[in-house]
Amino acid sequence: MARKKPPHTRQRRFRYSREITKKIENIRMGLSGDHTTTETHPDAGRATLLIAVRLGLVVVVTGLLWLYQQKVLGIDGFPPGSFLATIGLLPVNIVCLWLVVSLYRRMGVTVRQAVGVRVGKIAVDIGWGLLWFMVLNLPFMVAIWLVMFAIYGTEVLSAFEVIFIDNAAVAAGNSPVAIAVGIVSLIGFVAINALTEELVFRGYGLAGLKRRLGATIAVVVSSVAFGVQHIFFASSGAAMLVYFVAFTVWGLIACMIVRRQGRLFPVLVAHALVNFLGAAPGVGIAVYQLVT
Repeated sequence: MARKKPPHTRQRRFRYSREITKKIENIRMGLSGDHTTTETHPDAGRATLLIAVRLGLVVVVTGLLWLYQQKVLGIDGFPPGSFLATIGLLPVNIVCLWLVVSLYRRMGVTVRQAVGVRVGKIAVDIGWGLLWFMVLNLPFMVAIWLVMFAIYGTEVLSAFEVIFIDNAAVAAGNSPVAIAVGIVSLIGFVAINALTEELVFRGYGLAGLKRRLGATIAVVVSSVAFGVQHIFFASSGAAMLVYFVAFTVWGLIACMIVRRQGRLFPVLVAHALVNFLGAAPGVGIAVYQLVT
């Protein structure tokens, strides 16, 4: 009659077998270059790097567009303006969207899950988004007026006519090439800008920063970064401070909404609506100029 092996012997062999299997798998991954790991939460370091990369790309593209504006269009002044910024944002958004989606995939999270789309409640969240559109834009406009009034005082109305004129767009004129590029860029802007910015600043970025800095400081850092990004989209140097304050306020309130609701989708709807309403007139005018 065969003797049964002691339980501790079987446990040691099982543990040893698992270790061997793990080592073989590590060797296989090393040889194939597959170093994919599964994370359960957004990583603080990667979140910081993601936001830094976003801002860095915006700075680089803005610099290139500024050189183009000076050398080709013959226009001085920084930043290049909203028209050129929209064109430059397309490649920036594509790269950043790829990066943030890749980070979520490390966690086994799809874009739909990251955004927080709820089956059967999409209409409800769209309704929330319409509400947040109004809630977000009221303090946004108030911030613009307060900063403008603080700088220009009683001349605030005439200042609006000067600092928000996009000289690059005026210089581009009715050139068919400029119009076509503008149309493609604006459509691309509407299609992915809101999604990219929400995932970067208030999705992975905010969640990762929270793990290192705590909720309050993470909200402030994310919102200030959001405001800093937008100074490079200002139509003139004088408008940069206005953009910074207004978009930082927008970011702060958006972060609070996201934290309150626990999902991005309603704020994403509001953000996408802002982008659409801002870009639609430009696309319409450009198409009209192109076909007439």
